Order: sequence, then structure tokens, then C-alpha cells
Amino acid sequence: MGTLAACQNTADYDDQSSLNNLEIVDYAPVLEDDATSILAWLTGASATPPARLLYDAQGARLFEQICETPEYYLTEQEESLLPRLGDYLNQTLTDACQIVEYGSGNRRKIELLLQTCPALKAHVPIDISKAHLIENAETLAQAFPGHYFTAVCADFFTAIDIPSAPFGQQLDQNIGFFPGSTIGNMPEETAAELLTNARKALGDGNLFCVAVDRVKDVQILEAAYHDAAGASAAFSLNLIDRMNREFGATFDTSAFRYDATFNAQTEAIEMWWTTQQAVETQVAGVPIALPKGHRLLVEISRKFTPESLHSLASLSGYHVRDILSTPNEWYSLAILEC
Repeated sequence: MGTLAACQNTADYDDQSSLNNLEIVDYAPVLEDDATSILAWLTGASATPPARLLYDAQGARLFEQICETPEYYLTEQEESLLPRLGDYLNQTLTDACQIVEYGSGNRRKIELLLQTCPALKAHVPIDISKAHLIENAETLAQAFPGHYFTAVCADFFTAIDIPSAPFGQQLDQNIGFFPGSTIGNMPEETAAELLTNARKALGDGNLFCVAVDRVKDVQILEAAYHDAAGASAAFSLNLIDRMNREFGATFDTSAFRYDATFNAQTEAIEMWWTTQQAVETQVAGVPIALPKGHRLLVEISRKFTPESLHSLASLSGYHVRDILSTPNEWYSLAILEC
């Protein structure tokens, strides 16, 4: 495990919070310019746009609508497993530990684990969006005054030192936590890179709990990303409105058809746009011409089997200690160990 002193040369320690159990560490992550990322995707230089570009304010609201659709089972399935994860950690952890969350997402997940696991004394959320990170961390620090919080603003694909003694409190083990099946949005080599970096940052003997959606009936998989209410399509196509609003494009949303199909070879849902007519516009001043029938891959969501989980763990220097699954085996929390 790293120490707070070890990372002071590369990160700034912020005093924005007045809470005595919260520290904010800012690595000042540098993101690729949004327009550059969009143009790389539209011109074929990158396979998909960065997922963060889908989550502007409107995109976040639309994603919340997706989570409420009857077809989108993922959120409910994951939340049903969290009590089991809490029980599992209670039986596994004996010392003072901290949970290191990759991505500062739904606070309810961490709240449940902190409530049910006495060994978890500290929480380290890592997120690239500083405002969102601080908002979540301050809410949690206020709700859990007996715990210690170190909010780290960073790109978790880069080297990060994890504090081993937050506020002078010596801890014995790090538990990595990557909820939301977000690892499925990454190609295997990218997911393996993330886990490899996490293994090095968390230190020897750590556990890493990663949420994954499972391979299942194709109709169930595709319906989750192509719901009858059209929430998934609206979420995806919202990126067109964002390009028009922020980058001076004049795309017509109706010129694109949204589709979500399962690729059995890669075991992934692929979300595509297909042009229904020839499209010409400018994005950030760069001319873009797309012929009729042109396909753009917007996002992927990989699905896992026990075999592919073992393969991913092996690629990143972990092994699978256990797999906690819902009764229908639609969703799992994989417990990795190094």
C-alpha cells in the first residue's frame, strides 16, 4: 500500500472541505479535448467516443430513466447482491480495512457496505470528475462521522498512491470496488490494464470486487438496451444534440437509427447508429460527411461467463477467489485476489 507522503509530489492536497474526516487529493487529471475525441470517433480513428461524453446533464437524466424501465434489470440485480457482499466481507475481513471505489457513482452502494461491514473504516473514492466526486464524498463523510474519507480526483488508468494511514489511522488491507458493471464498457485489454493498475495501487494481498453482467438469453440482453419506451435510444442519440449544441454541428437526429445487438463472438452488446441518409455538417469547424448506411459504434457492454472472468483476472495478475451471483445468474460480483 502507498502512503500519503509518497504521492505529495504528484498530487495536491485540497482544503476545500471543512469536514474533519474528509481529505481531497487532486491529481489534476488532463482529459483529451472533447471535440478532439468526437472527431477521432467520427473519422474512424477511435472505435467509440469516450463514455464520459454520453453523460452530460441531459444524458445523466436519460440514464436514470433507463434504470427505471422494466427491461433494464442490471441495477436491481446488482443492488440485490450488495447485502451478500456485505456478509461475505464480514466473514473475510478481520482487520481495519478501507474500500477503494473506482468511480464515484451511486452512493447507496457504499453506504450499505459501510453500514454492514464493521472492518471497513475508510473509503477512497476515485473519480475524474472533481465536482461530482466532492459532492458524493462530502455527503458520505457527513453521514459517517466515524469513518475516514480520502476523495481522489484522478484518472484511475494512471499511477495512484492509495493512502495507508488516512488521518493517522493505520489500516491493514485495501478492498477494491468497481460497481455498475462499468468494466463491461471496456475492451478486454483496457479492462486488464485497469485491473493491473489497481492491483499495483492496492498492494499485496488485496481483494477487488468487480460487478459484471452475465451472458444470458439474447432477447433479454438486447431488450435491456432497446427498451420499448425508447429511453436507451434517447440516451444514445442525446450525443447528437450535444454535438450540435457544443461543437456547432447541424446533425438531424432523425437521420440516425439506433440499434443494440449482441455480438456472440465478443460476448458484448454493441450500440450502433446507422445513417438513414447522407449526412454532411461541420463539427468544431471540421467538415464531416457520412454516406447513407454508414455505421458508428457508440458504446459496448461486454457480458461475462465464469471462464471469461478467470481469463480477465489472469491477464491482470489476479485470480478469482469467489463469484457471488443472483439466483438466476444474470449478474455477478466477482471477488478477485492477488
